[in-house]
Amino acid sequence: TPEGVIKFKPNELKKRVITRPVQINNFKVNDSLYSQFNYLKDTQEIKLKSQENFFSLEGIVVDLYQADQYLIEFKLNGIDKEWITEKNGSIIRYSNLPFGIYNFLIRGQTKDLKTITQVKSINITILPPWYLTWWFQLLMSIVLLFIFFLVYLFWKNRILEKQRIEFEKKQIVEDERLRIARDMHDDLGSSLSALNLISGNLKQ
Repeated sequence: TPEGVIKFKPNELKKRVITRPVQINNFKVNDSLYSQFNYLKDTQEIKLKSQENFFSLEGIVVDLYQADQYLIEFKLNGIDKEWITEKNGSIIRYSNLPFGIYNFLIRGQTKDLKTITQVKSINITILPPWYLTWWFQLLMSIVLLFIFFLVYLFWKNRILEKQRIEFEKKQIVEDERLRIARDMHDDLGSSLSALNLISGNLKQ
């Protein structure tokens, strides 16, 4: 060159890696493609039923010339404590997830660990089964309160019935006592009348 001689060693040239965005492909729920998944969004919300607790996806950094220079890293907040590293294009699976709220993160990274792609995020909510929902628990609370109220009424009626029977027994005894006293009074009165009559006749 006009400036002089340029000297270089071809074996010391480093292969240039151009960072590509990470992509999510084939998002499946219970092994079926999830039709509502938007592959163009970097962040999205997904709400699943309690039985839809298995999902899988393909994480890939698309590069027609240097795909082998990338790895993918991912983690599911709420399950994974650290980032998990797999080869580019790996299938990621999570199964038997309990109900709750999760945040799935995925990113690409070059093998020399010097370049990290933008993170994509999926906020996943797995709903509780119907028997653990707030409205069912509220309904069950109302039913239990109603049952307790019926039990209380039954117990109260039993006590009142027992008191009524005891009162009736006492009333019967009292009535019988009064009848006996009345009969004795009547008998005594009759006896005195008879004696008075006899006494009168004797005086004559």
